[in-house]
Amino acid sequence: MEIFHWSEADFTHKEVCIRPMLQNNSTRELQITIPKEAVLKEHQAPYEFSIQVLSGEIWFAIDEKKEILKPLDMVCLEAYRTHSVGAIEDSIVRVSLSQNDTLSRIYSIISQG
Repeated sequence: MEIFHWSEADFTHKEVCIRPMLQNNSTRELQITIPKEAVLKEHQAPYEFSIQVLSGEIWFAIDEKKEILKPLDMVCLEAYRTHSVGAIEDSIVRVSLSQNDTLSRIYSIISQG
């Protein structure tokens, strides 16, 4: 048995941080901390994925529609849908990706700043 502490996060650096939490035969689970007012510009994922807010508050934009997501809210999105994300307050999100997706792709989104 392994216990994952999703609530542990460090916002002192005021930058988006990725923390791989779990990887198995089908999924890759990431914790992403997004400091207040940080934005992940428009991007796409090559596979279906989901994002769940664990703490804080974010906006999630797709097709020029922006939704506010609060703790425990979740979005599931099909592959190749352009979307963007921004933090209204310091936030911790859980991202569930296909095992076929790569961490390097995720890091490249973060580095677009």
